[in-house]
Amino acid sequence: NDWTGLQLAWRRVLDRAGIEMFHMADFMSPHAQPYASWGEEKRGRVLKALLRSISENVIYGCAAVLTTPGYEALLKHHAERTAADRPSLGNNPYALCADVCIGLVNLKLIKTGWTERRVAYVFDGGDPGQGEFHSSISTILNWSQKYQDDNRVLSVTRVSKIAAPAIQTADILAYEFTHSRADLEAYS
Repeated sequence: NDWTGLQLAWRRVLDRAGIEMFHMADFMSPHAQPYASWGEEKRGRVLKALLRSISENVIYGCAAVLTTPGYEALLKHHAERTAADRPSLGNNPYALCADVCIGLVNLKLIKTGWTERRVAYVFDGGDPGQGEFHSSISTILNWSQKYQDDNRVLSVTRVSKIAAPAIQTADILAYEFTHSRADLEAYS
C-alpha cells in the first residue's frame, strides 16, 4: 500500500508540473530543460511536493557511495585476493553498493523487529548505459539462497522510471548523498 500511495502521489506531482519524469541532476542544472525555464517559485513548489510525497509514504531510505579512492582500493584488494586464490568482494562497484544497501535494509528490519518480512527490491532498468549495473543485479539474483534468506530478499526486479514513477524518488536521495558527503569540503 505504501508503494501504491507513493506511485500515485509522485505521479500527481509530475502531472501538475507538466513533466513525465523527474531527474534531480537535471533539476539542479542551470541549463537542463524543462527545469531551466521554471521560475524559483515553481521549482520550490515542485520539489517540496515531491519531498512531501516521499515523507508521507516512505518508511526508510538508504544509499551507498563508492568514492574514487574507495573504488581504487576495491580493485587493488580484488587483484591481490584473486592472485592469492582467496575470496574477494569482486571488482564491480555497483554490486558492492547494492550489497551495502541490501545489508542496511536488512539491519533496519532486524532493529525494528520485522525479521519475518522479506523485501522486494526494485531497481531502475530503463536508463541506457547501465550494462554494468544490470549485470550487478543478475549477480545478486545468482547469489546463494542462504544470502537471500539471511538478507530477507524476496525478489529483485528491474523496471523503468516511466513504468514505476516511485523509482524516481531514489534520484533525490542519490543526488543528496553524493553531493553532501563528508569528504567534500562544502555542500553546494
